Amino acid sequence: MLQYSGSQDVAAELNLLKANKITHIVNCATGIQDHFPTHFQYLHIDMLDLPTTSMDEHLDTVHAFIDNCLGNNGKVLVHCNAGVSRAATFVLSYIMKKTKSGFNAALQNARTIRPAIRPNDGFIKQLKEYEERIGIEKSQ
Repeated sequence: MLQYSGSQDVAAELNLLKANKITHIVNCATGIQDHFPTHFQYLHIDMLDLPTTSMDEHLDTVHAFIDNCLGNNGKVLVHCNAGVSRAATFVLSYIMKKTKSGFNAALQNARTIRPAIRPNDGFIKQLKEYEERIGIEKSQ
């Protein structure tokens, strides 16, 4: 399953990324370049951390990128600026889809690894709608 979620600071630490055997990076930060394009495969989605920002149009692309990485025995880092809202939203959606977990279960699971996760209210609403779209019972 998905191994790493973090901030722009982590994404800028080449030695740390290499030490953790990262092969792919999803950069969903605003205004942050892909630091090491010759070392890692990147998916760059420049999106704002606003409740009105739609994540839906990017879900399939992000999920396919992560699937490709994991299917090739890679390790992926999903990061935004602080690593608490945008990156967390993509990670949560991926967990929900792959494990058939509801939003609350996915959030609880993810917070055991990264307690700082706090998607903005708009992203939470979208994740709960996503939960319904993919047919997960809310009690899960």
